Amino acid sequence: MPRQRPFFKVAVPAGIGDIVWTLTKFPALRRRVNKEIYVTIAGRGVRRSETFVNMFTFVDQANYGMVPIMCKGPGRDEEGYTRFAGSRFRYRKWDLFLIANSHLEHGLPLEDWFTELDTDFEIGKEFVFQEPCIENAKKLQAQIGPYAVFYLGPKRGNTNTGHNRGGLWSIRDWCELTRYVINEKNCSVVLTGAPYDADFTRMYLRQLDNESKGRVFNKVGETSIGQTYANILYSKCCVSYQSGIGIFSIYLGVPTVLWWRPTGNSLAAPNKHPYIINEDMGIAQAPPWARTNGMYLREVYTKSTPESLAQKIDERGWFDLEIERNFTPRMTLEDIGKDMRCPMKSVNTG
Repeated sequence: MPRQRPFFKVAVPAGIGDIVWTLTKFPALRRRVNKEIYVTIAGRGVRRSETFVNMFTFVDQANYGMVPIMCKGPGRDEEGYTRFAGSRFRYRKWDLFLIANSHLEHGLPLEDWFTELDTDFEIGKEFVFQEPCIENAKKLQAQIGPYAVFYLGPKRGNTNTGHNRGGLWSIRDWCELTRYVINEKNCSVVLTGAPYDADFTRMYLRQLDNESKGRVFNKVGETSIGQTYANILYSKCCVSYQSGIGIFSIYLGVPTVLWWRPTGNSLAAPNKHPYIINEDMGIAQAPPWARTNGMYLREVYTKSTPESLAQKIDERGWFDLEIERNFTPRMTLEDIGKDMRCPMKSVNTG
């Protein structure tokens, strides 16, 4: 009889946002298999995704590896939706393969995906903030006062291809929203992102008026993923290009704006095969409580303006009230205590 492994191997896609959706199944999986969970993240990207996954209490180890995430044949179907492989137990060399993208991209609710495992929408509770990251976020708040976090996205995704292809939400729109935060709400703006986001950030800063620049603090490419989310945790709100930055901000209970491309408007360049996402994905991917408690705004390019967005934020009082989070995130591994779902481990936030 073959010897059973003491761990359970799970394969997931590469992006932080894509990973967040899969992680909603991990608490139930942990209870079901009662083993250490080793995660393989598709591809060989920058360390941010690997570090991010390793910061959850229910994951024992996460590394990159070659994971086939697509169906055989054409990459997209006749309607333009991507043909991802289906989630399943016993997938190649892994015990489980999880990917929610195809389900969500058709606008179907996350809680209806892969119902073999229950969905836990409070995974933000299991994200470990190391104390230095929390202290740095507190220092930032003390230095600049209340602030909003903006994630502008990469140059390519705002120009040639991607969620904001063609600049449907323009740099001018970002500048106008910045002035609203500064002049109307008397708050600063903290820019966040990875090194590859720096080009578009520089384009934005060149167009921003000099008066506003004094209250805009550029942290793009300067913070670890743990520090990025700690800064978001202490912000008034997070306003984000469609990405893991904004997606996980919602799960942390932080008021969040997240943009989505209109249904039928391809993410791909005009000379490429259409790449379609249903705009209802923006609602379907969020926790049910975030859809109704006023803490999340799903915005659609071409259907949103700086003025309309500012009005919605005002109506929800994000800047004027102390927003009650849905839960209190745990600050360090030592604070988690006896209810930890996995053994004590060291987390690298570099």
